[in-house]
Amino acid sequence: MSAALLEEFGVGDARERDESWRYSKTALRALSQQDFAEADPHSTLDVSLAASFNWPQTRGRRLVFVNGSYSDTHSDVANIAAGMNVRHEDGQRLVLTVTADSAESVHLVYASVPGAAPTRWQAAVDLELMAGRATVIVQHIGAALERSQGGTPASR
Repeated sequence: MSAALLEEFGVGDARERDESWRYSKTALRALSQQDFAEADPHSTLDVSLAASFNWPQTRGRRLVFVNGSYSDTHSDVANIAAGMNVRHEDGQRLVLTVTADSAESVHLVYASVPGAAPTRWQAAVDLELMAGRATVIVQHIGAALERSQGGTPASR
């Protein structure tokens, strides 16, 4: 991490609940100079991470993205309401169209699984509300980065 960014963390503008430092030129410049690899969309979710979004209330209406890519393995769309349509634009973009009222919630899960190096990913869900109402629950979860005794990421 950039020394300037680390210095800025110590300045008094990063108070609790005030995150303006995240958008400062110094912070953005330091992030733009980082080398990020593409995140692996085929990363495996461990059991405890998968359990954190396996809610009985949203079974059959769950769309899961792993490291930015839609995961057929972890998604469960068997009970998407008749007034909803889900279509994939590409691996990282999904369109959810609502055409009638839906009493059941749709659960969007964004899971982040670390790799051996710093990674980045982006996913998007476009919500098209043509008619009716729907409740969409958005959940972001992540696995902790395992570290060896030397302080570097453990090999996986």
